[in-house]
Amino acid sequence: MDSFCGTIGIIGRPNVGKSTLLNRFLQMKVSITSSKPQTTQQQILGICTEANKQLIFIDTPGLHQSIQKYSNRLMNRAAKATIDEADILLWVVDSTKFNADDEIIAEKLTVQNKPLVIALNKKDQVDEAQLFALAAKLSAELPEAACIPCSAKDGFHVDYLLQVLRDLLPEGPFVFPEDVVTDVSEKFYAREVIREKIMRHTGQELPYSCAVEIDRYEMENHILHIYATIWIDKESQKAIIVGKRGERLKVIGTEARLDLEKFWDQKIFLKLWVKVKKPGFIASVY
Repeated sequence: MDSFCGTIGIIGRPNVGKSTLLNRFLQMKVSITSSKPQTTQQQILGICTEANKQLIFIDTPGLHQSIQKYSNRLMNRAAKATIDEADILLWVVDSTKFNADDEIIAEKLTVQNKPLVIALNKKDQVDEAQLFALAAKLSAELPEAACIPCSAKDGFHVDYLLQVLRDLLPEGPFVFPEDVVTDVSEKFYAREVIREKIMRHTGQELPYSCAVEIDRYEMENHILHIYATIWIDKESQKAIIVGKRGERLKVIGTEARLDLEKFWDQKIFLKLWVKVKKPGFIASVY
């Protein structure tokens, strides 16, 4: 039987549901999510293998116009590289709000000579007339693209979307073993889960410069011990994460531990510290 394998670049502006959709494809959590834009800061691979077809998803940082910060420019560069290198492009659009950033992405995609699928996400939050108008607009601008309404949140049409992507795969050998779901290291995943909980519980209070570093990661008496430091810019930010009598940090740690235990099916002891960055600090991300 011939095999088919290809890379699918998941692109779109921040906070449209790219990571949620990837997790839904894989039926497990490999990419962190939150309501805060730019949650995904690096490219993350998710691998879906079924029968003779392997889809290699690349979850990218959101594309946007704001390039004042160096970190934003780096994230834009990573997302644009994915557009150039992927075999297939999956553009995730928030059906409830099509804005100037989306228009810029649409313009970039008109010059791409590769298969394009548009996922009109958050179908559950928009009326049919608005959804139809958006689909008609995008079909006119990108007539070669498949335009599919879906909901990453409740799974509506996600299976159909996945099948459309499978049918677009080029012929070729598998890149990853059939049982591999992601290429990220265990330490990287632990760091990302902790960062997700920080973002969910601090909202707009804490800047993106918050970083997490895994200090110790080892098995003791069948329990995985993880010690991690949350690095912040200023002493005044410590209270935001720690919370009154340490309650917020406790919630962050508990939720992260439960997610990691579920992912690895392993008992975990998680200990977190909050420290202020020193000049020239660079966190290890692997």
